[in-house]
Amino acid sequence: MASIEYGIDGYGRKIYAKEAYSGRTYTCPYCSEEIHVRKCYDRDDYFAHRSISNRTPQQMICPGYTGKGAYKRIEGTVDKVFITNGGLPLYLCAYDSSRYQLSAYFPPLRQENMKLLDDWGVKVIVSEYGKQEEYSVNNLRYYRVKTTADWIKVKCSNMKYSILEVQQKWEWGIRGLDCDKDIFHSHYDGGYRVALHSNIVVGKEYLIVKGNENFPTVKKVEFHRKGILKFTNLYGKREYYVFSMKIISANQDTIAYIQNKGYQLIEQNDEIIPMWPPAVIEGKELIYRSKENKAFLYHDKRSEQRIFNVSDYGLSAITENDDVFETITDDKTLILSDYQFNSYSNEIRFMLTQTRDNFEKENLFVPSVFWKGEDTETRSISSEQEKIYKEKKIIVSSEIDLDLCVLQKNYLKISSKRIVENLKGNQKLVIDLGMYGKIWIEKEDNKNLQNLENNVDIDNYIKVIRCCKSIEVPINNEFLDIFEYAKKNSKELYKIMYQWFLKKRMPAGAIKYMYRIKENIINEQSGYGNIG
Repeated sequence: MASIEYGIDGYGRKIYAKEAYSGRTYTCPYCSEEIHVRKCYDRDDYFAHRSISNRTPQQMICPGYTGKGAYKRIEGTVDKVFITNGGLPLYLCAYDSSRYQLSAYFPPLRQENMKLLDDWGVKVIVSEYGKQEEYSVNNLRYYRVKTTADWIKVKCSNMKYSILEVQQKWEWGIRGLDCDKDIFHSHYDGGYRVALHSNIVVGKEYLIVKGNENFPTVKKVEFHRKGILKFTNLYGKREYYVFSMKIISANQDTIAYIQNKGYQLIEQNDEIIPMWPPAVIEGKELIYRSKENKAFLYHDKRSEQRIFNVSDYGLSAITENDDVFETITDDKTLILSDYQFNSYSNEIRFMLTQTRDNFEKENLFVPSVFWKGEDTETRSISSEQEKIYKEKKIIVSSEIDLDLCVLQKNYLKISSKRIVENLKGNQKLVIDLGMYGKIWIEKEDNKNLQNLENNVDIDNYIKVIRCCKSIEVPINNEFLDIFEYAKKNSKELYKIMYQWFLKKRMPAGAIKYMYRIKENIINEQSGYGNIG
């Protein structure tokens, strides 16, 4: 059988070599590169790549490629999985409402391997368009991509001996941005790149990147402009445009559009859902406590896709007697495969790990909210709220969409997107942050509470905090700092905060008192003031 079984034509259809036309360009179903048909008299017709001297790892896994030395064909099953997924996972990250950056995240390694790299003083060298950057393995979490290089190299130095896991997870490098092929999952803060040969689902929102701001035109596909991706480096500045993409229905045009990018369009998708124990989800990572050695996940089976994990012996199929399956939590990579579509269909869905410290210092996204008067500087909404009532007009801003409501005796008086004028003392300002909850602001007339704010006794703060029943918002790192202090110094405060810690949320009305507690902690540790 021919090395390249078939090609993909401009309509997304499979074309076998005997049906192909000479002079036309087709797409390789394995590496998504251009191929051309070779018509023969003494043997069967076949597809072949054009000659390339320095191949990328993506090109080196293709069965239609032969090479020598450092560029010989890659045969390892696990190597092919990580290469098909683009090497290091690539994330399109939104750092405000309309600006994006590309970051490649280094997947977690086994704890014993991370300790070896630390003991050896290993440095990670990233080479992008000939420019090298060196990082310590201790503080390396992600690398910000700066160019559109086809493939970004990653190499570890000071290694006393090679570690297979490091080679497979890190040293294949990073497949660069490809505007013609790449599709990203869509979340509120961006999303990670979909592995080539994976499934794209009708009705689900994705992100794509284009080199110009013109809307793509494909029937039954909705596009909306989301923002700008900028590269700033030694070679100058370059702007790209981020669009959301949603396939409305499957037809000849949409199938061709998706398959030309190297994916398959389907109408229902399998889902893998973590069930127990609780885990922190960061992109593809499922992060568990070190004492939680087993996890249960739910597989919503809607197709013939199967689940595998990466083991020391290659890929191992997970036994699924029912919809719930069990796996260990320390360094397991779960793959969802659809080999009926493509023999290289191996999308990494989750990497289970216990190596991150998220349960101690959790990197939750907490939106920042600011307000500004006509003649005043911008302030955080959590500080000096009483001054809001002295302004004739205030402007509220955040990196996410928000709505403002003014309530008087629980009746809606005014609603707005950004501006509130002449806020009266008997009115409440409600800032609706959508999925992140609401912030309630009202004029504080209770003299006892005002006196408490000037009192440095932590017991008085606890009395106030215990009564806070307002809408809840996500906790942040400053909360965790106080939580650690309370564990050792205040049993009563720890009891209150522990309930919030379990939910990962706290009453918005308690925020300003938590800030004051932190200020007093800092003063105490500096030798100023006394906390009871």
